[in-house]
Amino acid sequence: MVRRALYALLLVAACGTSGDDDGNDDDVVNRDGGPVSTRDAGPVMPSVQIGTGEDRFEVLMDGDDIELIAGPQGGGRDGGLHLWSGARMMGIAKADIQLLTFTVTSTDGGVRSTVQRTGAAPIQMDTETGALQLIAIPNIIDDCCLVAEQQATMRVVVEMKSGLTYEDAVTVDVSVCPGPSEPGNDNFCD
Repeated sequence: MVRRALYALLLVAACGTSGDDDGNDDDVVNRDGGPVSTRDAGPVMPSVQIGTGEDRFEVLMDGDDIELIAGPQGGGRDGGLHLWSGARMMGIAKADIQLLTFTVTSTDGGVRSTVQRTGAAPIQMDTETGALQLIAIPNIIDDCCLVAEQQATMRVVVEMKSGLTYEDAVTVDVSVCPGPSEPGNDNFCD
């Protein structure tokens, strides 16, 4: 009986990690896209969370306000503005990510922006949570007047090399279009 228990313990220890070993024995990564577990926290089921942020990941919840940003991609209501998107991924190994797709959909169901990044994107590990994060994804809006001052759905879909997908979506309140400052014209969507 003792011999079997010792054998089982040695077998578990031999499995170890499968890469990304930073010397911290508390991290055990399952490369097949399954759960990531730690000795302290127990199993973490794979999941993804949509967010925003240019410099750091900010969680988005249903009903949150989000600002249309005038970016370097041009000006005007047609394609000159964007919403920052980001993703936080738990229980997912970077090497297993095939594709990340970020979309913004207006209340009428029209897709106003789609941005894709491969697993080679600059995905970083958040040292505080241990989660993977990708930030500063500019969802360039095809016509800001179709989402300004209304609700829009922001979605992220993470496709794994194994064929599994994980997704999250929130409905946010979008700001006004930052438009030209002409006398008497605060918003060029009118």
